[in-house]
Amino acid sequence: MPKVRENVASGELQVLPDERRNEVLGLIDQDIPDFSVSRERVKWGIPLPFDRSQVAYVWVDALSNYLSGIAMVMIRHRSTSGGMKQRSFT
Repeated sequence: MPKVRENVASGELQVLPDERRNEVLGLIDQDIPDFSVSRERVKWGIPLPFDRSQVAYVWVDALSNYLSGIAMVMIRHRSTSGGMKQRSFT
């Protein structure tokens, strides 16, 4: 988590508004323990290719897909606009 904290604190990884940024930094500073996102003997989920006895929770896969989609939009926007522009979605 040190690299994530560094990126959030420096603004390289933007979290807006500032209140949410401070909240994220506070959570990171609490030294949150690792947690499992897979289970054995559960019929629903996505089989893990490196351990067929385990399946990942569907929401974990959905989160990575959402983040990938957001990243693609940001990359396209950056390449067509010459840089990122801050937008407000209120």
